[in-house]
Order: sequence, then structure tokens, then C-alpha cells
Amino acid sequence: MLLFILLAVLCCYAALSYILLRFPCLIHRTKPLGPVPVHISHRGGAGERLENTMDAFQNAVSLGTDMLELDCHLTRDSEVVILHDPNLKRITGVDVDVSNVNYNDLPIYLSKLEVEYHPGEFSPKAIILSSKTDANLMLIVHVPRAADSPIFLLPVNVSRLYSMIYLHPADGRVKLSHHCKATPMTDLRFLRLEELLEAFPNVLMNIDIKQDDDRLIQRVAELLQKFHREDLTVWGSFSSVVAAKLQQANPRIKRFFPLEPVLWMFAGYFFGFLPFMSLPYDYLELPLICAFNHKSFATMNCRRLFLNRLTLCSKIPFRTMQYNIKVRNLDPPYLSAKPPIPVYPELQFDVKCRDFVILEQFCTYLRRFLSRLNLDVYIFALPAKLTTYRLYQPNSTNVRTTFVLSDYHRVVRLNGLKAIHLPLLVDLVHQNLPEGVELSLSQSDPKSDDARYVPQLELYALKEELAKLSKAG
Repeated sequence: MLLFILLAVLCCYAALSYILLRFPCLIHRTKPLGPVPVHISHRGGAGERLENTMDAFQNAVSLGTDMLELDCHLTRDSEVVILHDPNLKRITGVDVDVSNVNYNDLPIYLSKLEVEYHPGEFSPKAIILSSKTDANLMLIVHVPRAADSPIFLLPVNVSRLYSMIYLHPADGRVKLSHHCKATPMTDLRFLRLEELLEAFPNVLMNIDIKQDDDRLIQRVAELLQKFHREDLTVWGSFSSVVAAKLQQANPRIKRFFPLEPVLWMFAGYFFGFLPFMSLPYDYLELPLICAFNHKSFATMNCRRLFLNRLTLCSKIPFRTMQYNIKVRNLDPPYLSAKPPIPVYPELQFDVKCRDFVILEQFCTYLRRFLSRLNLDVYIFALPAKLTTYRLYQPNSTNVRTTFVLSDYHRVVRLNGLKAIHLPLLVDLVHQNLPEGVELSLSQSDPKSDDARYVPQLELYALKEELAKLSKAG
């Protein structure tokens, strides 16, 4: 009896949770809609100019960004400066905390900063073969299962992607490092929040309060009120404690979610109590993971998690909540220009295996995978090669066993593959390579077309005799 009661309660809870998830306005009031930014420049566009400098913010605004994202710290003399790290060593070379230095005594920025989203990342797939010029590097990609044998050589123009390339001293891996250099117009002094508010009075701003400091919170609130920025600013912190203090400092300014409520919101979505939760925040800001640099994003599990995140976001807008995707930096001008990308005319996968069933299953998977990438795929078989093996008796030349193994060979040709997608494609295919299957990639070989047809020698001989008889007659 107790089991039936419990089951009935769970069913009622699930039904009520589903209904309120679809129609949350039944128990929640709709919030007023705030600013809707499409593009946010993280640290003012750190990949284009030195982060958090006036030059960076001016460049982002001139290129049409919708919102400026920045971080704030407080100096010893209570000046609010725009700065991401509490320590100045990374950006100035001086190992000192900003809270221990007066504003006029702050050191200046270094003229070159490393973009730190993947600092000093080593690529395990690429090894420099020839590097006479930085603009034209020859990279060699290795098979994960057999790292001693390369599968293809790939010429890559990396001058637009990475400004500095290092060679790993131990195993020769490539270290890809992107540095941002100061322009002649860059002011290397630390920028105060007051100066930025004066320069851009009508631009949306996203302010991240980095420290739990009542003086910092009060000072930022005073500046926003002084410049009448309550309707043009979103502020917040990863800390729920700091977020609560921001609400007390100025409840008119909209806040983004701290980390802890985000985790509770995800838990509420998966366990069904999200419709019963109160969401006092206004903006849900999610980091956008770069799919080409983040290795786990390409796997199916991480892709499903990301889709689940998007599914969760699609359930929330009924409460009129803004959710932003943080952009690491403003896209450089050459990306909007859409430069021509080389396309391989025809490439060829050679797939070999001694197990016919495994070979056919893998070729079927490969055909479906390449077809979903909108590539023209053509697969044909080459004649199997027979190899004879003999086992001899111990300490004797007498043959104990003789057996023959067949080496099956399939050729997979594809057209229309872009050069920038080739390394990702090869990596994904090798991640799903079954045991016992050998795979190699090369340009299309016309000899494979001739080898696919087995010559019928007896038929040729009969045709020659028939031709001779017809001539004699």
C-alpha cells in the first residue's frame, strides 16, 4: 500500500513539474525585459588589443560590439581600476597585489601579453617538419594507435592563427601561443572605471566584481549611480555572497547568475524542482567553448551535455530572463571578410583488415559519417591478397601447419573536404578506429582504379585464339 502511495505522489510531482516547466507564469511573475546584447567583448576584446585598456574598448565599440565585459578591483587609495587578476605579475611583470598599491604607483602594462584562454598549449597531434618561415609550416599528424608512423603531411598557414610557435624540448610537440601586442596608440596605464564610464556613456557594460570587498562594491555602485548607468549595466560575481551585497547596494541594476545558483538551477532542471525555484537574477551567462581547441567538445558525450544545456535555456525564457553566451574576444576583421578556404579535390582513405565483417562495418560507419558532413563519398573494393603462413615443428624444417590469410582492402574516396577540417576529420576517424583495421590517407591514386579489376587471363587467351581463327578463315 505504501508503495502505491509513493508511486502516486511521484507521478503527481512529475506531472506538476512538467506543466509548470512549460508554463512557469502560472506561479511566477514575468520580469521586465532588459537590454538584449548579441555580441559581448570579453575584457574589451583581449585577442585584438591589450586586455582592459582604453584602446581595446575603443576598438570593440568601433567594430560594433553590443556590450563591454570588464572586471574591477580596488587599489589601496580606493580607486576602481579595470583589471582581471588581483596580482599584477602576468600583465606588468611586477609581483604585487593591486590592493596593496596606490593608483599613481601602479606599474604600466607589458607591451605584449599572452592570450590566456589556452596558455602555452601543446598540440600532441602535430610535429614541425619544416619551419623555414612562420607563414608556411609543414605539420605532420600521427596516428594515436601507432604514433611512430605518420599518416599524412599537411601544409598549414598558421600565421593568422598563432603569432608565436615553440617546439617542445622533450618530444618535439608544437606549442601554440597567441600573443597580443600593443599598438602605438595604446595607453599602457591602468584604466579607471570612471574614465571608461565617461568615454562610453551609452554603451552596455557587464561588470564582474572580483573580490568580496564592501568598499569596492560601494564605490562601483556610486559610480554607476553618478553616471546614471542603472539601466545600461549588468553586474555580478561568481560568489553568491557578493551577489547578495550587490543587490543591497543598488537593486535597480540587473545581475547575472553566480556559480552556485547556476548549479542549483541545472540540478533543479534534471530532478524536476526547477519550476518551484525562485530565480532572483536577470542574466544567465554561459561560456562558449571553442570546439576546435577543446578536445572533449568533439566527443559525443560532451556534445550531448551541451545540447542539454541549450534545452535547459529554452525552458527559461518564459520568465523573460536574458541568457548570454560569453565571447572570448571580438572576431578580427579578416574573419568577417570570409577569405577563401582551400578545398581538396579528391582524397582517398585506404582501409585494410583481415576480418571481413569488421571491415564492412567500419566502411559503413565511415560512409554515414562522411555523408553527414555533406561530402561526396564513393567506396569500392580491391581484390583480396592471399598470404600463406607456415608453422614448422620445433628444431626441424618439417612443416607442421600451413594456412592462408586474406587481406581485405577497401578504398573510400571523398570530394569537397575543406583544408581546415582535415585534421579534425582524421582525428575523429582514428578515435573510432576498430582493432585490427589499418587506415591511411592520401590523394586519389589512379592505380587503384586499375587494380580493382582482376584480369581474366583465360578469357583473353580465348579471344586471341578466336581472332587468329577469324583471320585464318
